[in-house]
Amino acid sequence: MINGQLPSSIRHLKNLEELYPYGCNFSSSITRSLTNLTRLTLLDLSQSNFQGSIPLGSNSINGSIPSSFFHLVNLTYLDLSSNNLSGTVELDTFAKLEYLGYVDLSNNSLSLTTTNSTHSSFRNIRTLRLLSCNISKFLEFLKTRKELLEMLDLSNSHLNEELNPLCNLHSLAYLDLSNNQFGRLIPTCLENLELDISHDGLQGVLPKSLANRTTLEVLNVGHNLIINTFPFWLENLPQLKVIALRDNKFHGPIGQPGKRLAFTNLNIIDVSHNNFIGYEMEYVKILTMFKAADFSHNKFHGKILTSIGRLKALHVLNFLRNGFTGRISLSLVNLTKLESLGLSQNKLSGEISQQLTSLAFLEVFDVSQNNLIGIIPQG
Repeated sequence: MINGQLPSSIRHLKNLEELYPYGCNFSSSITRSLTNLTRLTLLDLSQSNFQGSIPLGSNSINGSIPSSFFHLVNLTYLDLSSNNLSGTVELDTFAKLEYLGYVDLSNNSLSLTTTNSTHSSFRNIRTLRLLSCNISKFLEFLKTRKELLEMLDLSNSHLNEELNPLCNLHSLAYLDLSNNQFGRLIPTCLENLELDISHDGLQGVLPKSLANRTTLEVLNVGHNLIINTFPFWLENLPQLKVIALRDNKFHGPIGQPGKRLAFTNLNIIDVSHNNFIGYEMEYVKILTMFKAADFSHNKFHGKILTSIGRLKALHVLNFLRNGFTGRISLSLVNLTKLESLGLSQNKLSGEISQQLTSLAFLEVFDVSQNNLIGIIPQG
């Protein structure tokens, strides 16, 4: 790691195009001479130790981004994340930096506004990360057509407006709107994205039009107020890898998929903290790629199906706080990659089989608060 001060002689590097002091331990402020680097195209000042009020922001920052910053007219990459930048940033001033393709202002103490957005504002932007910035209302420039924007992170930003303005972002592939204050579900124009809309106060049911979005890989609607049954109509999505329905009001049985070749790429499923009651899904070849399954805090009952032993890729299996009865299924012995098994707070009975000691990777084994008897297997 580089320590000390950033040398003032850097101002003489008139042809410098890229500067990465990321993670260095510079104890002083950055001099204003950086604004002389008019050919600079990439600047990453995140996670360093700059102090004081500086012309390009700092990493123990007190102060705002000054107007001299916008002399870097050729800049294409800007990362000022994870600092203490403060004040109000008028994003329309970024229109001067017309080549910007990547901007990350996340995890600061900034308030962001736009007023009269011009067509040139962020016209080359592909990635925009504004995590934990104070926005409250959708930025005006996002309401105009942005053909290149692929990734947008507006999470934890106090947003409470309708999502329809984002329908203009035709190239968007990843959208993170988690930890905001939305009260309605997403419009259909956004349903083909990698979606994280958890912790948003969303209500109603999941729109079935999601089943038409063949490129969807991640669906995270956790920690909302969605009332629905299990969305088996997502079974044909060829790219779907993660379903997270945690902490909603989903209910009813989880039964059989409509067809044998369903959820072919699903790796992670989290339906915990809901009101599911039935558990009849047969785990056939199509589901053997599961790596993590969390069915905790529901109302599942009956015996744990022996077919669960077919999920040979599982690393984590959690059935905590349900109503399962009978013996611990010996089919679990087939889960040779299992690292964590949670069976506590059920109604399981009988002895713990010695055969379970063959699970060589098992680190967490919780069977507390059941009706088990006998000795604890050794090994």
